[in-house]
Amino acid sequence: MVMKAKKPESVHLYVEGGGDQAVLHDELRRGFRAFLLKAGCRGNMPRIVACGGRNQAFDSFQTALNTGDKAVLLVDSEELVDVAFQSAWKHFEEREGDKHWVKPANASDDDVHLMVCCMESWFLADRDALVKFFGQGFNEKALPHHNNPIESIKKTTFFLD
Repeated sequence: MVMKAKKPESVHLYVEGGGDQAVLHDELRRGFRAFLLKAGCRGNMPRIVACGGRNQAFDSFQTALNTGDKAVLLVDSEELVDVAFQSAWKHFEEREGDKHWVKPANASDDDVHLMVCCMESWFLADRDALVKFFGQGFNEKALPHHNNPIESIKKTTFFLD
C-alpha cells in the first residue's frame, strides 16, 4: 500500500495595509511575497491577504479562525510596545485603540505579530539604499539619528493623527 504524503495545510497571512483599491492590494501582496522569499521562505508560502485598515485585518483574521482556517495576523503596533509584554495580545489589551480586540479562544500567541509603530518607518531602515535611490542632494541628516532604532520611533514623530 502506497501512502500519499499529506499536503501541508495552507496558512493565510492577514496583513494591515493596501488601502481600499484592488490594485493596491495586489501590490502589497506582491511586496510581501518578495519579502518572504528574500527572507528564505520557500515551499508552502502563506496566502497573503491585504486587508486595508487594521480593524478590517483583525476582523478577517477572526473570521478565518472561526471557519477553521490557519491564520496569522500582522498589523502595525501603532505605539511603542512595552518590553514586559509577553505577547501582542497584551499590547492590544493595554492599548486604548485596541482594547476591543479580544484574543479569540482558538488563537495562540504565535498567531499575531506586530510591525513597527507604523510601516512607513521601515523606509528608514536602510540608509544606504535611501542615499543611493535619491542621489545627490538627499539630506541624510534630516533622518533620525542612526543610533535611534526605528522600532523606538513614535508614530507621532512622522505623522500627526
